[in-house]
Amino acid sequence: MAVAALGARALFNPVRRFIQRFVDRRLYGFRFDLNELKKAEQPLEIKNPGALTGRTLQEYQVLGVLGTGGMGEVYQGFGNGQTVAIKTMLPGIAADKDMRTRFEREAKAGIELDHPHIAKVFAHH
Repeated sequence: MAVAALGARALFNPVRRFIQRFVDRRLYGFRFDLNELKKAEQPLEIKNPGALTGRTLQEYQVLGVLGTGGMGEVYQGFGNGQTVAIKTMLPGIAADKDMRTRFEREAKAGIELDHPHIAKVFAHH
């Protein structure tokens, strides 16, 4: 009896998923799995919060810190349906006009570059 119960349970989940996928895609015409949609709606987990975590910069929500360096911090961000890296400057360095100009020049050059092995710059501010 226990073997029959285990066998029925082992067959039930794959069959249930197949039927659910069939109904969603064939009858309702969905091109996606509703369970995947539920997972995508859950907020992203913040593992390493920083000073800007929780704020919104332009259209990007700032999440945790990816790394820090001599000039500033790099945060994980999310916006426009994609995960991005947000590079910031330390306040002391941002006060130096030459360093700000250098940072902006780097961002403008990054916007113009388009190569699969170079990180894409979407905006700067």
